[in-house]
Amino acid sequence: MLIIGLDGATFDVLHPMIAEDRMPNLKRAMQDGAWGILRSTTPPITPAAWTTFLTGKQPGSHGIIDFERYDVHTNKLSFNNTHRLSQLRNIWQILGDRGLRVGSVNVPMTWPPIPVNGFVVTGFDTPSVRSGFAYPTDLEAEILKRWSDPILGTNWRRRALGGNRLFASNIDYMCRSFHQGAEMTIWLADRFGWDATMVVMKLVDNLQHKTWKYLDPRWADRNPRRSEMAKRGFTECDKAVGTLLDYARKHDATVLIVSDHGHGSLEGKCNPICCCSSGVIYIFKTARRRSERGYATSGIASAGKRENSNAPATLLTT
Repeated sequence: MLIIGLDGATFDVLHPMIAEDRMPNLKRAMQDGAWGILRSTTPPITPAAWTTFLTGKQPGSHGIIDFERYDVHTNKLSFNNTHRLSQLRNIWQILGDRGLRVGSVNVPMTWPPIPVNGFVVTGFDTPSVRSGFAYPTDLEAEILKRWSDPILGTNWRRRALGGNRLFASNIDYMCRSFHQGAEMTIWLADRFGWDATMVVMKLVDNLQHKTWKYLDPRWADRNPRRSEMAKRGFTECDKAVGTLLDYARKHDATVLIVSDHGHGSLEGKCNPICCCSSGVIYIFKTARRRSERGYATSGIASAGKRENSNAPATLLTT
């Protein structure tokens, strides 16, 4: 089985991209498989949802609610990591115990890497490549010879007067991360052998965070050039997915394409702390938005998400 994670993917974006023939590989996967709507975790955010995917436990049971946790004894915040999950066994450990070869590439909340019957390359939350990012550890040197930035975290750059050139450079970085994830997964799977392997394309989430106003059809025509650049990011993601689908087909593997949550606009939201601190409290209702819904597709799972909302997830299987 090959599992492809598209972090933050929602069909509110993917369906229009498919309709414009920008994601033919995803379209083919949906036609060949099954897709539907799932609900994400509460809260529907990356650390909670991917940990639930890996452990089968809800956030209240596995204890990973956000990237950080508050220690009541020290009155300090500390980052969550796999040390917090030592009491639980994840899917890779369970499969490995049964003699299956497993692999994990760039899955969030897998640092520091734990021993498995196969290989692990940790995700964007890895502090640095010097902090240990792979299992077996001797794999790190070989990976760095091929990819100088194997964890490819968020790297959206801002600069006064950066303009479209800097915007395009940021999109290029995200596109490179998608292809690198596919290349690294195939290289490692061929080297170690595999029964179940997973890769997450984390920057799908960041692509939407940074370019939502260029993707939302209500505003996209205000800057057609940037809208086109943002959509190119999804086309390149689709090409990387196509590379992985071809690889899975070669090995007669079942494919799941999944996301941890969806995405949407934050318009109409307010910060209640700021309102209260100013001595004014506003009470209002807003209509439930489509972005709270999630979707699922054959070989693909994606969860609909609006930040800090109880949003659904998506699944696609082929």
